[in-house]
Amino acid sequence: MDIELVTPGDEARLRAWWEVEDAARRADAPWLPTNPVQELLLEDDSNRRSSRRERHAAVLDGRVVGGLVLELPLLDNTETLIATVMVHPDHRRRGIGRQLFDHAVARGRHERRPLLIGEVAEPLDVATVAPGAAFATSVGGRRALSEICRALDLDTALDHRLSALAETSRQHAAGYELVQWAGPAPDELVDDLARLQALMSTDAPLDDLQWSPEVWDAARIREGEEEAAAKERVWVTTGARHVASGRLVAYTDIGVSIHLPGTAFQWTTIVDRKHRGHRLGMLVKTANIALLAAHCPGVRRVITWNAETNDHMVAINVEMGFQKVGRWAEWQLEVPPA
Repeated sequence: MDIELVTPGDEARLRAWWEVEDAARRADAPWLPTNPVQELLLEDDSNRRSSRRERHAAVLDGRVVGGLVLELPLLDNTETLIATVMVHPDHRRRGIGRQLFDHAVARGRHERRPLLIGEVAEPLDVATVAPGAAFATSVGGRRALSEICRALDLDTALDHRLSALAETSRQHAAGYELVQWAGPAPDELVDDLARLQALMSTDAPLDDLQWSPEVWDAARIREGEEEAAAKERVWVTTGARHVASGRLVAYTDIGVSIHLPGTAFQWTTIVDRKHRGHRLGMLVKTANIALLAAHCPGVRRVITWNAETNDHMVAINVEMGFQKVGRWAEWQLEVPPA
């Protein structure tokens, strides 16, 4: 078996790589929709400054049977390599995953990144040991952060519930106003967005995950927007602005692929600690669902992830009607020197 770097623009190899990813996702996280192959074909990392991404393929007898994604942060967490190993269900238990993992370890050593972090999908039933968790344990990884994946199905009954929650939130949010937009952020809000996005790496629960504060600025916000647009995603954002200071102190955004118009993904939700206690989280989330319905009427489901220990945000999502559909976990491993 060979492990080959998948180069951008190699459509045949990218499609074969995607078929493995799709089969693995269907087996390990059936509650999630397929990642559109179009996004993979449109991906262009040539101008990214915040991180570098590599895709590798395990090739057996000319056929792609496994895949590896490596993410190398460049502005922060530069000692970390984020690795995702996947093997087609028809080719598991043959050592392919271990060879891909060993390849990731070698890349980490070469890049002088001794910390490997990987994501593993798991079923809700904690008594069931997921293949990914068993594999992570077998290579010496340890669970660092446990998350729950939840989904909100949009229907007429939901409209009334969210309207009531929005009204209650407004009553607690005197001195704040909503600002909303679709697509890239207005120039006057980008710096505030960067400041708030940086809080996601310091204020959100990380449990035992070794993750340093992230470095965010206006250029990094714009980079993310350009990448989303290049992949043909649309997104809506709602923020809460503190009237007295004129600063954005909370925001949430939701993204939708035009190639998967029925499903939306909750991206970021953050409230500045200094402005908590005014139900701003609920205020921006309910308003953004309404904006999503107006801007992307074909969306029928919204999917989100929260750390199990993020009691406040979990409570908001449960009150809105999000239901558990699966588990997610971050595993980490410190790579010893060669």
